[in-house]
Amino acid sequence: LPRIKLTLPTDLQEYVAQRVALGGYVNAGEYMRQLIRSDAVVQQERRLRDRLAADETRRGGTPVGDSR
Repeated sequence: LPRIKLTLPTDLQEYVAQRVALGGYVNAGEYMRQLIRSDAVVQQERRLRDRLAADETRRGGTPVGDSR
């Protein structure tokens, strides 16, 4: 697999090390991969919500999640 080099300031390095130790991750790479996966899911859900709201607006209704 291709590698990505990531430089973090000391405070973030310490935070990642703490999450690895306390969060049950094997290493920092596993923790970072999980963060990226979680972000991808959040972004996918946001895009779906936006599409549903746009579709509802086109139909003349109130977008999902809009309390107007």
